Amino acid sequence: SFLCTFLVGALAYMFHGQVQKLKETKEEMQKALKKAKEELRDFLSENAEIRAFVHGNWSVSPVPVEDIQQQILQGEVKELVQDASLSELRQKVYDKYVGVHPDLLKELDYLVGKVGEQRIEGDGVWAELRKVVRSFISMVKEKDATIESLYTAREEAIRQAQERIRELEEEVRQKQKEVEEKKQEYANLLKYYERIVLKKLEERKERLDRVIAKLEETIKRRKEAKDLAVDGEVVAVSEELGYLWLDFGRRQGARRGLVFQVFEYVKGGLRYPKGKVEVVKVEEDLCQARVIELYRKDKPIEKGDVVVSPIFNRNQRKIFVFAGVHPVYRLYSVDRYRQMLEDLNQIVENKVTEKTNFVVLLDGYENSQEYREALKYPWIIFLREDDLLEFLKH
Repeated sequence: SFLCTFLVGALAYMFHGQVQKLKETKEEMQKALKKAKEELRDFLSENAEIRAFVHGNWSVSPVPVEDIQQQILQGEVKELVQDASLSELRQKVYDKYVGVHPDLLKELDYLVGKVGEQRIEGDGVWAELRKVVRSFISMVKEKDATIESLYTAREEAIRQAQERIRELEEEVRQKQKEVEEKKQEYANLLKYYERIVLKKLEERKERLDRVIAKLEETIKRRKEAKDLAVDGEVVAVSEELGYLWLDFGRRQGARRGLVFQVFEYVKGGLRYPKGKVEVVKVEEDLCQARVIELYRKDKPIEKGDVVVSPIFNRNQRKIFVFAGVHPVYRLYSVDRYRQMLEDLNQIVENKVTEKTNFVVLLDGYENSQEYREALKYPWIIFLREDDLLEFLKH
């Protein structure tokens, strides 16, 4: 619409300029015509005065043309008479007439010449006027042709502009249709997200909220090692072998690799830290550990010292989930593993949740849903089959 308005305005401006120029040319031609008319009027006025002088009118007596002609003729006759020696009478009459009006013939000759000059000048003025009029008419025709051409160009420009407007309106309708389709598509997509994706996100948020709540609870419960509840007691020590034995085992949830801090009770019921030990072998109700750090050489670990771990809860049942297709070791099956864990008072489930403690990795676990789900929970421990068999003492 702006382009069309601009084109129409430009054409109108051009047309107005041409019309203005034509008006100025017309005014100049009118002035020239007026001047020519005034000159013609003056000429006609002079011509009328001469005519009045020669022929007479209501206020001026006519010139005796016949007499003048006769006088002219007499002039010619005089020469003839002089040459031919005419009669004395005619000579006397002529001399008498000329004697009465000695300058009349000269004046008449002058007036006749003047009339001829005015007639020639009038013919020239008329010719010039006709020339000016023809030029003006020709110029008017040219300007009319120019105006017609501009009008035709204007009409063509308007037609093209209208056609372009129709095309733009069609494009606008097409774009509006596309916008409506996009709106509908967006509305459908929004409904899909609200109905499915958002619901899943809300469910995931709820799970993460539970995980966060559990982590916050764990953090709130986290204490220094010396403040944790005692998990077990050192029942035997072999300084020569560098091993010691604890009073809990597989049945109580111990597994190889667990690290415990060792304390001794001092006066006032306080705990004094001595070092750290790591479980290297697990039996039914007993586990063997090795000293991995001793804080003071003059304070060795002895029988009766207690052990504490923030990740070990004695007699707490653990939840296991298997991830994969089948066991790597063909002598075993998932059902047998399940039975062996349940015999140790442990729990085996089919799905991973935030409560899961261990995920056992079988053959092809990488593509399993259980493995991908377990990656969401950082506290879940992954066990190889060797670790599981070690835990089961097989």
